[in-house]
Amino acid sequence: MKNGRKWPMLILVLGVAASLPTAAFATPQGDAARADIQKTLGFVPGFFKFVPELSLPGAWMDMKGL
Repeated sequence: MKNGRKWPMLILVLGVAASLPTAAFATPQGDAARADIQKTLGFVPGFFKFVPELSLPGAWMDMKGL
């Protein structure tokens, strides 16, 4: 692969990799927590995207309890 063609491929790979964590590891508990966040607040704040899927239900319950 020539040097000029590395960057578009690298950007494509990084873009796909960035989308995997939410799509590949979605859990029913995480989906339920996200639905409850939407119901309670009317939207899902962006910072919840950075909470690991397995931690989302517990983090939401803690935050909801405040």
